[in-house]
Amino acid sequence: FVGFAGSGVILPRAEADGVGIESVNVSKLKIEVLRVSDRILSQRSITEGQAAAEGSWESWDIENEGSEFGVSIWKGDLPVALTPQTRNRTQTTVFPLGAVLKDKNPGAYVVRVLDATPSAGSRGQNNDRPAGAARWIMYTDMALQSFTGSTGMDVVVRSLKSARPQGGVTLTLIAQNNDELARARTNGEGRAKFAQALLEGEGPQRARYVFAYGPGGDFAALDLERGVLDLSDRDVGGRTASGDVDAYMFTERGIYRPGEIVRVNGMLRDPAGRAISNRQSTLVVFRPNGTEFRRQRLGEAKDAGAIIKNVQIDRSAPRGQWRAVLEVDGQDAPAGEVTFAVEDFVPQRLRVKVEGSEAPLTGAEPRAITVDAQFLYGAPGAGLVVQGEGRLQVDPNPFATFEGYSWGKADESFEEQFFTLPETVTDGAGRAQLQVSLLSPPTTSLPLRAKVVASVAEPGGRVVRENFDIPVRLQSQYIGVKARGDGWINAGSPAAFDVIAVDANGRRIASRVSWRLIEEDWSYDWYLEGGQWKWRRTGRDIQVAGAQGNINVAANAPVAITQANLREGSYRLILKHEASGAETTHRFGVGWGGSAGDTDTPDMVAVAPPAAAVKPGSRVEIDVRPPYAGEAQIVVATDRVLSMRTERIPAGGKKISLRVDRDWGAGAYVLVTVMTPRDPAGRRDTPVVPRRAVGVGYVPVDMTSRTLTVAVGEGMGVVRPRQSVNFPITVSGAPRG
Repeated sequence: FVGFAGSGVILPRAEADGVGIESVNVSKLKIEVLRVSDRILSQRSITEGQAAAEGSWESWDIENEGSEFGVSIWKGDLPVALTPQTRNRTQTTVFPLGAVLKDKNPGAYVVRVLDATPSAGSRGQNNDRPAGAARWIMYTDMALQSFTGSTGMDVVVRSLKSARPQGGVTLTLIAQNNDELARARTNGEGRAKFAQALLEGEGPQRARYVFAYGPGGDFAALDLERGVLDLSDRDVGGRTASGDVDAYMFTERGIYRPGEIVRVNGMLRDPAGRAISNRQSTLVVFRPNGTEFRRQRLGEAKDAGAIIKNVQIDRSAPRGQWRAVLEVDGQDAPAGEVTFAVEDFVPQRLRVKVEGSEAPLTGAEPRAITVDAQFLYGAPGAGLVVQGEGRLQVDPNPFATFEGYSWGKADESFEEQFFTLPETVTDGAGRAQLQVSLLSPPTTSLPLRAKVVASVAEPGGRVVRENFDIPVRLQSQYIGVKARGDGWINAGSPAAFDVIAVDANGRRIASRVSWRLIEEDWSYDWYLEGGQWKWRRTGRDIQVAGAQGNINVAANAPVAITQANLREGSYRLILKHEASGAETTHRFGVGWGGSAGDTDTPDMVAVAPPAAAVKPGSRVEIDVRPPYAGEAQIVVATDRVLSMRTERIPAGGKKISLRVDRDWGAGAYVLVTVMTPRDPAGRRDTPVVPRRAVGVGYVPVDMTSRTLTVAVGEGMGVVRPRQSVNFPITVSGAPRG
């Protein structure tokens, strides 16, 4: 076997020993280095290459890898110390790539390695196919990072050796067809920007690479077609803004009859939520089949960025879901849209009420719920078919009196169950009963609820539905636990929890509960699949020494469990009542910055903004806790990068202060990337691999000064039809004027 150690393609120029080559039962390696010019890279992908076993057909690919576009610049043999003791074992031999590169011209390198042992090939089926491997190598000191938003792409260049930003580096944006789309130069923060229009090319003109040209012939490339870093497990979300103009569109109701007028309303805002009133637009209405029904030109938006337009629907208009789209001049993507239905609808004639006992279901016993159907014109809904169905699911708030307590196993999942109820018919008074029962109650530690939907069919066939929730408590008692404080425990501080016990009806009871504290030791593995980096983790449980025992839970007050001297990490508190089988587990983290959940990944920075919203114009302090010390790149972003700066972060973390300006809108994300230099301790004899950790936190902005409260029709009482009525409207919270 012949292959390369590791899976990377970047070899740091500064004090790198070389490329590690792994081999098994090989005494000599034949090596060839080819240089691929920067001007041809746009047609290629810098990949890890491949390895081929002896005698396989893939050996031909290895011997020809890079020949059609690379120029051979070095050939030679490298001996391997093969001894009886190392036979049948993997050996690593370092090839000093930097020492053989005389002229470091811009470009990448392809390193081909073949088994040159005298007996190579004779052991396989094909004498001319020895084991071999090929690997692309980017020999550089520059690390490139990009942030893409609605206004373009920001690129930051840093040194792998020092992790510091590199200014004065020339960046070129290269298209798929090798055209140079733009050129930029990094500033003192190592940052340069490419406008959004440059990234919107199609086909051969689409942006493919960012090339960086540094001092001393240094060169690096960023492939824009590679997978981006996925931060979905960091609790990020929201909607994507359409551009500089974002429109909130609405109609006064959701359904119209043919021949009626649809009143389309819109509010134009910029990304920070400020009104826009100086942009002209066009309203385009589409039929259900997607064809254009009408295009109406609108003038500039009125005060507060408002647009209002009446759209007349023909009497012969097709029925279905229609769509109104607002196109703003100077913006490619629609600013907003709204859908509405056109149907021959008849107003609802039936009112349905569902009533029943709200006492918990504790097993398979039946529960009767009453359905009352009355016509809106006064007559009872007699002789109508009543159907029912239900879903058994986890109760999100099982015991509302005890806010903040968690119940059941934190690591247990419950799959929602669907069930149907026997059909019945309403009596002369419009009433009927549905029987709810759990034929096969599941086994679970979690409090559940049965969400029942009763359906009553009108004489014309239309179905009117009403919901009813029934608590389901399959345990005779439940144990509740609540962490004191905000749930996150600083290292060195005691961990304290309140424990209570309740019966199936939610009444406090006395109970004897056993408890133990488990530390969760997690191991992480990264792997590349389909161009995306993914990860999996495995863990083991470690009993915390001395952290176990029995407690007597009183019926009138919670009992406290306290444990001191916990080291940083993830923990699980387990509480059990042996007689009833009730069990509750509570996960928590000890350290700094945020809770440790199932989605935590390695090499992540804990970014903990304050929970309360901050006022515009003030400063906000954010706790940043990296897994190691390094240079921190702090980016504030919404749908675009608002600011960027570099700051040194020690291993213990620190608080950073940011000013909240109006561009933050209702909130902004703080993205932190911590990078380590190749040799952070300055010991040249023990250099370390450059590392990177990332994290993100959301900072909400206090919108109280921009929030209006609207009250309509207060104190009016009953309103009769077919008369003119004045509705009082009260708006509070508006600024003066």
